[in-house]
Amino acid sequence: VDFLYVIADMAATAVQYGYQKPFCDQITGATPLPETANQSTSILAATRAYADIGVKIFQGFGLTAFQDSFQGAMSLDWNDYLGFAGMRSWMYQSCTEFGFYQVANPHAEESSRSQRISLDYHNQVCKRLFGIDQPVNDRATNQKFYQNLFNRSVSQILFTNGSNDPWSNLSVTKANPGPTSNPGLVLTTIDGAAHCDDLGTRISPSLKASRDQFAALSTRWFKGSLQLKKSILTQIQSNPHLRLIKR
Repeated sequence: VDFLYVIADMAATAVQYGYQKPFCDQITGATPLPETANQSTSILAATRAYADIGVKIFQGFGLTAFQDSFQGAMSLDWNDYLGFAGMRSWMYQSCTEFGFYQVANPHAEESSRSQRISLDYHNQVCKRLFGIDQPVNDRATNQKFYQNLFNRSVSQILFTNGSNDPWSNLSVTKANPGPTSNPGLVLTTIDGAAHCDDLGTRISPSLKASRDQFAALSTRWFKGSLQLKKSILTQIQSNPHLRLIKR
């Protein structure tokens, strides 16, 4: 089952990180035309092209197909994670805090993952990697960290998402602002961007605008925070009942 997970991860990584065009182009370009090949050779050519481009995309992130697997995540040798963070740290966070498992679509014809990639499979992975027997309590995590975001006392938080990032559908965006509207949240969707592009090295007008927005907001928010602290300190020092006593 770990092997099936990695096979699907090749396509998922390509789409998530903005490589869907070269991924699809290599597969369709390697597939013989129907009139020049039989079905078996077409499938073989497409399968080989899928594997080649999948491995190449993994290499671009500094990892191998094995390191992307849960078998690879069983390693406790930190040297195995120098090229890329690997799956182990991500899975520990998933197993202990928020789940976020990529399970198969219940409609097999619409799923890129095998029906064996289920919630039970991921729970077994948590047990295999970390000895965790209980399913993650994602409801408690949502109550503590997610739902509080929509309290109007919460402010100065910037959400950025790429328009080509599938994960944006589960994020907080203008199209999906959450259970209540909080004016203290700044929601930006970056046109043409993929997952985490604004934190990477890709350059485009929309990415530049997003990075400039972050720089401007962080500068303004930090200055506002410092001014608030100075104001509070001044009030304390000028009030004899609140004045700090030096020892």
